Parts: sequence; C-alpha cells; structure tokens
Amino acid sequence: MITEARVRQIIDKAIDEFTASESFQDLVSGRLSVSAMRQFIRACFLPHYQSTRVLAFEYSVHGGPQSELLQHNMLEEMGLDDEGISHPSLLEDLALGAGYSPDEVTELIEASGEYARAYYAQQIAFPTLRDLGLAILLESSAFECFLSRHADQIGSALEQHFGFPKERLRWFALHGELDVRHAEEALSVVRGYVDFHRLDDAHFERIARATFAHSPFLSRYFADSHQAMQAPQAPGAFQASRAPSRLIHAQPTEGQISAVTIYRLDIPFRSAFRHALANRTASDSVIVCIQDSAGVRGYGEGIAREYVTGETTATMAEVLATALAPRLLGHVIDDDWSLATLRDLFRGWLAAMPALKGGAPPNAACCALELAIIDWLLRRSRRSAADVLPPARQEVEYSGVIPVEGLAEVAALARRFTEFGIARLKVKVGVGDDLARLRTAREVAGEGAQLRVDANGAWSAEEAIERLRLLQTVGIECVEQPVSAAAGANALRRVREATGLPIAADESLVTVDDARQLAAAHACDIFNIRVSKNGGLTGALAIAEVAEEAGIRVQVGAQVGETAILTAAGRHLAAHVPDLVFAEGSFGTLLLQEDIAEQELRFGPGGLAPILRGPGLGVECRHEQIERFAVEIIEVRG
Repeated sequence: MITEARVRQIIDKAIDEFTASESFQDLVSGRLSVSAMRQFIRACFLPHYQSTRVLAFEYSVHGGPQSELLQHNMLEEMGLDDEGISHPSLLEDLALGAGYSPDEVTELIEASGEYARAYYAQQIAFPTLRDLGLAILLESSAFECFLSRHADQIGSALEQHFGFPKERLRWFALHGELDVRHAEEALSVVRGYVDFHRLDDAHFERIARATFAHSPFLSRYFADSHQAMQAPQAPGAFQASRAPSRLIHAQPTEGQISAVTIYRLDIPFRSAFRHALANRTASDSVIVCIQDSAGVRGYGEGIAREYVTGETTATMAEVLATALAPRLLGHVIDDDWSLATLRDLFRGWLAAMPALKGGAPPNAACCALELAIIDWLLRRSRRSAADVLPPARQEVEYSGVIPVEGLAEVAALARRFTEFGIARLKVKVGVGDDLARLRTAREVAGEGAQLRVDANGAWSAEEAIERLRLLQTVGIECVEQPVSAAAGANALRRVREATGLPIAADESLVTVDDARQLAAAHACDIFNIRVSKNGGLTGALAIAEVAEEAGIRVQVGAQVGETAILTAAGRHLAAHVPDLVFAEGSFGTLLLQEDIAEQELRFGPGGLAPILRGPGLGVECRHEQIERFAVEIIEVRG
C-alpha cells in the first residue's frame, strides 16, 4: 500500500537532486549573473502565476475528502481567504524587485498566458485524466515541499547577492510560511487521491517514475540549463538487477554520440504464441540506447528471426557492438538530416560489412540502431516522428491475431476479439486441423467478420492450392505467405492464379530487391511490411514506395513480442502509408507480462489506436525496466 512516507521519499529524492545541482547552488550562492537571475525570476513567474488553474484542475479530479484542502489552497492563491493576499500580485512585486519595469511585468503576465496555452497543448504521456491528475498533483506537491524548505533560502540569496528589497520578496516569504503546512497536507492529498481512484502500488509507481523522470524544478526554473543536462535517475519500486555486461571501447574520430548500449531482453508472455515456424513464450527483443554528452537518449528495437533474415539475437548484438555502433560513434549527423540521408548512411556501413548467412543483410540490427538514432535526433530538436512521417489518418485499426491453438482456445480468443469490437481476424494455419480452427473462428465471430489466414510458408504450391480451396468454403479475405520464401515468387503467383485469393507476401519480402521481384512477377496483392524485418523505417518506406508504384496494397505487420518501441515505430508507419489494408501489433501487455514504456500503447475498442505525437518515437522508456529484463548488456563507448 502506498503510504505518505513513500510519497515523501519520492518527493525528497527529487528535491535533493535539484538542490545538489549546479544551477541551484549558483542561485543561492550568488554566482548567477544578473541576466541569469532575471531569467530565473521569469521562470518562477510564468508557471506560478497560473497556479490557481492547476489547483482547480486538481480539485476537479481528486474526488476524495482531501479535495477540500485543495479548494482552500486555491482560495488562498486568489487572496479570497481571511488574509486577503493575492499570490499573483506578490509575483508582480517579485518581478519589479528583479528590475522588470511595469510594462515588462504586464508582458510577463501576457507571457504567462502563452505559457499556459502551450502547456495545455502539449502531447501528454498518460492515457487517462486520472493518471494525468496524479502526475500534476505529485509535481505540484513537490513544489510545495521544495518551497517550504528553501523559499527563505532563495529569498535571502536574492536580498544579499542581488539587492532585492524585502518588500519585493513577500512571495518567497509567504511560501516559506504557508507551504510548511501545505507540504504536510500535500502528502495527505496524494494519499487520498490514490485511495479514491483505487490505484494499486504498481500503477502509482509507474506514474511517479514518469513524473520525475526529468527534474520538474530544473525544467521549470532553469529550462535552458536543464536541456543540456542528463536527467537524474527516476525513483521507483524496481531495482534493476544488471545482466552480464561487456564494455567495448571504440575509437571514434569526432562524433555526437558518446555511448551505445545494447540490451538483449527476455520478457515473459502471458501465454505462448504458436505458428507454423515457431512457438514463443517470451519476447527476445534487442534494445539499443544511444546517448550524447548532454544526456539526451534515443531508444531503438529490433527482433531477430533466423528463418527470415538469418539473424539471431546473439549475431544481432554482435553486429551492433562490433560493426554498427563504432561507426556511429565516429560519425557526425548533420542537423538538416532526413530519412533519406539515414538510409544512405546505413547503406554505406553495410557495404563495408560481410553479409550474414544466406547473404541476407542484418535488418533487425540496422532497425534497432536506426530507430534509436531517429528517436535521439527528434528528441534533440523536440520534434515527433509524426513530423517526418506525416499521418494520412488520425487513428490506426488493428486486427486480432489467433495463433495455432486448440479449438476451445480459438473460440475463446475469437470471442474476446469480437466482444472488443474487432471484426478483422487473422488465423494462423499450416499446422494440424486448419479447417476446424477456421470454422470455429467463423462460428464465434459471425458472418460479418473479415477472416484471413497466414500459413507462414508451411505448404508447397500444390498443398497450398488444395488446402486453400477447403478454407475458402468458410470465407477468407486473403492468404499470407502460403509457400516458403525459398519457393520463390513464381510459386506465390501460381497459388494466386489457381485460387483467386489475394496473396500477402511476408517472409518472401525482406529487401527492396525482393519487393521489386515480387512486383515484377505479379506474385502478390499485398506487401506485409514489418519495421524490424525490413531494416527499420527507412527500409520499410522504400518497400512501401515500390508497393505504391506497382499498385500493391500495404499491410503493416509486427514481430511477435514487440515492446512499445517497435510498436510506436509501426504505428507511425501505419498512420503514414497511403494505401493501408491491414495493421497488426500493438498488443502490448495483452501479450507481454510487462512492457518497457510509461505509456500503454495497446489498441482500444474496435482495434483502434491514436497516432503518437510525443517527442521522438512518442514513447518514454523506463530505463530501469529495460535493465531488469536484460539477459546481456553490451556497452560501446568512445
């Protein structure tokens, strides 16, 4: 159970990290320049001038009896209590003490309104008002606790080192007095919020980690310096037990990235997932984290499938550590980068590397590093992947996928998807009694459901033609990869012509050359593009261009066991491509026992999920969670 002591511990940690920072020490010691001091006062003014609105929001979402304390604090801020002191007027006095003219104070008031409008328009990382309310309540409680302890110290520093008249420092003096009481009340208010909304401990800890992942004090009071800092380690319930780690030193020339860390993960599934080529019980993703000297991080992910790209998690990690990461450490990426320049960059790196078994390129490894670079570049410039991949739609509709299971399990899954409003279902075939499984899915889902099948290359062309004629009696929209990739494009075309069914190419579609050959042979109607399989977003986009030129439709597929990183990349791709026929993935914790991001990206009712607008790929990764699930960690540094 979350206690007031736990809330205090989280807030104390954030305060201690801030007061130990160079920015705070420069302020209280008088080492700040006059212009930097004025900037600090401005940074105090803009958010705190709007504090009554924040309190009003907290009051509206609290619901518990402690909400009366929030109401009283709001009246205090407005000067409507017995004391009759308007806190915004004290902030105006503070600005005058910093040397702002009356006209400049008026401009600050207007700027505060702009600040609020920009704040309200930000993409939020929380799926519900309940979660957002807790995050804002935790942050405002942290500020009350901070001011109760350090307002007098800051006021004294401003008076002694910068010559503020005492009468202009009443805002700090008042907060030093009032916030002693408010700070104690805040712990009770947070605890009451948790009780009212019936939040379990894990949920509370997840929101707390997201709230304090970056110092709220630095981001509010010293925004300019905070952008050049590494965010402090967020508090949380999980203590990362580090996997066996290797440190590899590269020899970069001049580079922007100072470190690349590779994580081989093992995240258990809630239930096994079986198809004709594999039976999986856990996610074996490989995560790449890159970091620059300013502490800005980018995260990427790839999933190896030896029967598709020739990669294993071991070879993937080795390629990343010994071939790709050292090249990144020695490379400067221009500020005017584009997805096309990134694709050319990787082409150059790959040309200097030996091919994997069977001559296939290391697509999953390239994907993991490329996504990390894209995430980092976008975060550095405070942009979203949606800015470089403009969405053609505002939400993506995901299909349900039914693995090879017994009839009872197939019925249960079909019922679950149908009750959730998902009408598009893909049934895995090629093992056992496919017809019985498909009939079961049809009986449960109804005649209105759109069923398609995926054989994962289990059949020869002759077998495919024979079995698909039986399955067509149940009613299917299309068939995915009826024959093996080794059988070639002509075998796919033969099945297509004999059955009249639309064919989706998956395992046959790894490279752009594969796409061109399939298009030239008229072997398929749909390209199943998967970000990891096809070498990242740039490889996926290149294949999508071939599809558009050839009049082939696009299915954005997923690797079984993707974490939120690949899910986000796939979401951006699915939102962007013009002729999307199906989308798969976004199962999140419906399949994984735990995910590695603060946000829950799984689809909602009807299989619908919104586009992502947050910085980078749009997900905030929980670094300690990645380390907790890592079975191997490889660090590559300059």
